[in-house]
Amino acid sequence: MSVSTAAVTAYGVYYKIQQFVFFAAFGLNNAIIPIVSFNYGMRNKQRVKEGIFYGMMYTLIIMGIGLAFLQIFAHQVAGIFALSPDIQKLCITSIRIITIGYLFAGANIAYQGIFQALGCGVQSLIISLLRLIVIALPLAWLFTKIPNSENVIWWAFPIAEGFALIVAVFIMKKINKDKVKELA
Repeated sequence: MSVSTAAVTAYGVYYKIQQFVFFAAFGLNNAIIPIVSFNYGMRNKQRVKEGIFYGMMYTLIIMGIGLAFLQIFAHQVAGIFALSPDIQKLCITSIRIITIGYLFAGANIAYQGIFQALGCGVQSLIISLLRLIVIALPLAWLFTKIPNSENVIWWAFPIAEGFALIVAVFIMKKINKDKVKELA
């Protein structure tokens, strides 16, 4: 293992904390899908565009609130858990770094729902794989090979979310051209 058990524990605690924010974003994802898909089936271009816009905005607002809250209260949130000082410091570091990518993550989660609603499940899967496995895991492994890896490894997550968002934007442009613009 290239990182300490303290870093693994810190990530485990962070992961539990992040679920409160991500569950809300995934809830909106599950609301976007029927709204956009119903209006897509009805061939109502205006309502599809509105569903995409408002779904994206509300998801970004939730992720922005989560980002601000965790940035401001990282120490207090980590303090809820009975952690040693070293693990608590790593947990706070992970919160402060990983949450930087929350807006990217929110947009990716919204795009995944939008892609599914427009019948592009494979594109949704591509974004999911990019943000969670294809980029994040190799990057995290690479970061374990450098000095101070316990403070650097957390950057794998916002970088992966940012890269996946770039890909999602390009996919959305193509889907918009091929599917949404053709609606009446």
